[in-house]
Amino acid sequence: MTFEPRDNFYFIFYIEKNNKFWVIPSKDIVKLGIRNKSGKNIGKISLSLPKTETGNKVQKFQKYINDSGFNLLRQYGQTADNSG
Repeated sequence: MTFEPRDNFYFIFYIEKNNKFWVIPSKDIVKLGIRNKSGKNIGKISLSLPKTETGNKVQKFQKYINDSGFNLLRQYGQTADNSG
């Protein structure tokens, strides 16, 4: 992925196998992903979401799953509405 992270930019992923949505702010994608250092995708960010319901990786991504992730969007919307 190539993008400019900012406060109002969210990624929404859907994994059919798990029937789960992942809503992740772009600034968090930069922190959680891996920046490619070589090859044709140099400088791009790779992100690997958990494929199972257990393990350390799931704990790391827990706040972005389904309603928790969509709540991040709602909270941002409320903050943005109050700032203007």
